Amino acid sequence: MSLLVEQSVLSNYIGGREVASSSSRLLPLTAPNTGELITDVPMSRVSDLDAAVQAAAVAQKAWAEVPMKDRVQVLYRFKTLIERDEDRLCEVVTLENGKTMGESRGSVLRGVECVEFATSLPQIAPGAVMEVSPGVQCRTQRVPMGVVAGITPFNFPFMVPLWMVPMALGLWNAFVLKPSEET
Repeated sequence: MSLLVEQSVLSNYIGGREVASSSSRLLPLTAPNTGELITDVPMSRVSDLDAAVQAAAVAQKAWAEVPMKDRVQVLYRFKTLIERDEDRLCEVVTLENGKTMGESRGSVLRGVECVEFATSLPQIAPGAVMEVSPGVQCRTQRVPMGVVAGITPFNFPFMVPLWMVPMALGLWNAFVLKPSEET
């Protein structure tokens, strides 16, 4: 498998764009199967995290105003992109994690299932009104949490984030992901 990383040093992705880390400390990311250097990963600082959370908070306010049907369409488009690029995503998981292509494909397909489920969240998680006694109602209303964060382990670098990201987005939240430094 020859999969080249276009950048010698990865960037953070903050506010919809690539942003260089404020840290000059780098961690080499190597392919476990070959020991070859894939790329270097910046050891980001708290200031980088703060910037990501601030950008996510701004984005979440706008995202919360997006109508449900449009939010669901974004998730459907995301699912379509994963399916379109399934082979390449499997190669990346295999390269970074040392999994077989079959194991990688299983984790990518499970990720697709999670995105599919998330497309239903806006419909299955609305609020409710119950009449608990004559003239007395209890009302539940779902509200976004705001910025949601996830820290993922090394062993499922594609699937585990998809347990979290689509669910958060489907329910009006923004998401900040801190992947394992090992993948």
